[in-house]
Amino acid sequence: MSSKTKKDWEKLFAFRNDEEKIDFISSVISSSIAYNIEGLLKKRKLSKKELAQKIGTSASYITQIMTGDKLINMKFLAKLKFYLEVDFSVEIIDTLQNICTVTDFSDWLVIESKATSVKKVGDENVHKAG
Repeated sequence: MSSKTKKDWEKLFAFRNDEEKIDFISSVISSSIAYNIEGLLKKRKLSKKELAQKIGTSASYITQIMTGDKLINMKFLAKLKFYLEVDFSVEIIDTLQNICTVTDFSDWLVIESKATSVKKVGDENVHKAG
């Protein structure tokens, strides 16, 4: 690759400021999550419309998330966890220190099917609904 071509590519993918770079990173993270959600829908044989009905939103909102027009927020993920009974784990890698932290949210709160009881992990008290 010539140095002119390399400079053209670098210019094409350069960010004007930190905010623009952060916006790009947030859309990459959201797209990665949307890709995983799409895989879950295929596995469970659910349509986007059925997902929307289950979590109480519109099918167009689901489409906007899947196409990257909207970013995924924490409330959306919480609805997925609650209504589809899925768990998430987060891996944070400190690229400066090569330290990795994995948080598996399934250990934080266990919600049994049909919401018959809620138990905090590490807490001996179980609250029975109804």
